[in-house]
Amino acid sequence: MSEKLQKYIENKKYDLALQLINKLQKKQYSLEYHNYKIVVYLLAQKYDAALIDLNELIQKYPNDPSILCNMGLAYKGKKKFNDAINFLNKSLQIDSVNLNTKLNLIETYIEIFNYKSAIELLKSILQNNLRIERCYQLLAFCYREINEFKESHYNLECAININPYNYENFYHIGFSFIWKKDFCNAITSFKKCIELNKNYIPAVYQLNKLINVKLNSDEFNQINAINDDDLDTFNLGYKHLTLSEVYYNHNDYGHFFIHLHKANQLKNSLINFKPYEHIKIKDQYNNLVKFNFENLEITPVFIIGMPRSGSSLIEQVLSESEDIYAAGEIPLLHENFKTIFEKKEIVINYEILNFIKNHYIDYITLFPKKKFFIDKLPLNFLWLGFIKIIFPNAIFIHSIRNKLDVCMSLYRTFFADGILEFSYNQKNISNFYSIYEDMISFWKSENINLIDLQYEDLINDPKFNFGILFDKLNLKFNKAFLDLENIDRPVKTASFLQINNKIKKIKYPDWTNYKKDIELFLNN
Repeated sequence: MSEKLQKYIENKKYDLALQLINKLQKKQYSLEYHNYKIVVYLLAQKYDAALIDLNELIQKYPNDPSILCNMGLAYKGKKKFNDAINFLNKSLQIDSVNLNTKLNLIETYIEIFNYKSAIELLKSILQNNLRIERCYQLLAFCYREINEFKESHYNLECAININPYNYENFYHIGFSFIWKKDFCNAITSFKKCIELNKNYIPAVYQLNKLINVKLNSDEFNQINAINDDDLDTFNLGYKHLTLSEVYYNHNDYGHFFIHLHKANQLKNSLINFKPYEHIKIKDQYNNLVKFNFENLEITPVFIIGMPRSGSSLIEQVLSESEDIYAAGEIPLLHENFKTIFEKKEIVINYEILNFIKNHYIDYITLFPKKKFFIDKLPLNFLWLGFIKIIFPNAIFIHSIRNKLDVCMSLYRTFFADGILEFSYNQKNISNFYSIYEDMISFWKSENINLIDLQYEDLINDPKFNFGILFDKLNLKFNKAFLDLENIDRPVKTASFLQINNKIKKIKYPDWTNYKKDIELFLNN
């Protein structure tokens, strides 16, 4: 690879890289540069263009493992995961020791939530070589997703032992220490992450949550001193988000909003949010033949509602019952239905619903079996009617919270990549809230029964209101279930620090004083 081409790729100047490759290819064709062109297409997420070239090459070189691997990556990018797995496995049949292809296959398994296959393949790689940092990182992720937190933590430690200079390892183990309620080591880990990469601002943000940076303190001055020009858009967004929280904690709401708006503008610039077409969901449900599915042996309980409406609190208290396993947020149903409704031709039939059901059942077999199983992904509110068809004995708990508090909580939070992408723009948040209200009203009109729980009521009188909830589930309630600080179960959502504390009322500013900053949230 020429030095110029390498620099273009390193700096993500993919169009310039493609122009240079085409220029070189006109002078003299080279399979090597043709492969580089495909790699650039993949990096630039131009998967259709990559497939055009790959289909041409595979006719000439049907047994070239690198071409087969790139075919798999192109299909993975297009979310055609069966095709991706097929080509990646073909590549491995020819070159069975290629670590890069194996890791691509593992990451494809992870995208379809097949953590069992991913873990098996990762362990097989480590049997031959115990010094592969990426394997431990992926194992830590897989174990975290299936709530095996001890295994996750162990694998992060292994990754750090192999490479103590990778700041990302310390960032992730910082969260692991939080989930263990070892806040001192969490602080130490985030500080180590910053020491290794002072421009990785998510670690600064998490550190502020743990130590509450004071205005004009050394820590505050260090944040301010970070040169904006040294930060990419992602990290600059986190810098403004961190500063917004520091000012919020000191009741300086003027500066809070200045930095919060800037943070969300930067974050939103990195996202291509596609609004949910909820009318299609209603139309498809109304036109659907209602198939008969059998009940599960366990009773699935779905906690739904707007994100940031109190679902973590409800799940954490319920998880104290010996009859309940609380799995956290499982994205499987939402992602499967969302994929269907993003297609031009929407087809929902018995075979598709049965596939979704069996995919979900296979996934939850990774968890302990109890009488009740909780999935608290709030966005499942979009699919309630379909979920009720495939799981007739499903129970839906609807967490309700004051609209303004929900909208502000969303606007103040950066979520993981690909999650809640509407939350960085006030108009998108407000529109999504309207969709939520409309869908809840629709499902109720379709006789989908919901157990409505008002978040503010739970906070004001938790013993009484949780007692009613447990009665509705025919479960025994103990007031000790409300001692959140004594519950060992980790919470992986943005609520993890709140859930570690006592249930208490949270005092918010009078947001009506800031109408110019949040006018869309204040409109009913």
